Amino acid sequence: MNPRKNWLMAAVLALFIAAPVTHAQVGKSQGVVDANTAPEADLAKMPHMTPAIAKALVGVRPFKSITDLNTFLIGQGLKQDEAMDFYKKAFIHINLNTATRDEILLVGSRGRSSTRRSGSMSAPTRPRNSRNTASFRST
Repeated sequence: MNPRKNWLMAAVLALFIAAPVTHAQVGKSQGVVDANTAPEADLAKMPHMTPAIAKALVGVRPFKSITDLNTFLIGQGLKQDEAMDFYKKAFIHINLNTATRDEILLVGSRGRSSTRRSGSMSAPTRPRNSRNTASFRST
């Protein structure tokens, strides 16, 4: 093998070995917990939750969908905006491929912005007057 190639391969290998290892934050909650598995004490600290609601929530879970959790929270006396505050700190896993419109809307502001008024999910559209290229005006 060419000595130059050997040296290059050794240098690349040394870089990979010496480079610091960075880890993705897979699995870290970042302050958001699964409502189906979170301890009662953690749930009681969530926005608009009381110890009584947290205890009742733990007693009836698992919730199969976020709409089931939402129905429960509303039944416990929370208003819809209070439930939405709770969803900023707690979640229920949903399958975006099979989720209903109502489930997507309960995800929060991202769900609302990605649905049209008709209820169909679609990609954002560009304005009618826009083009694929950027235009700049001189002043």
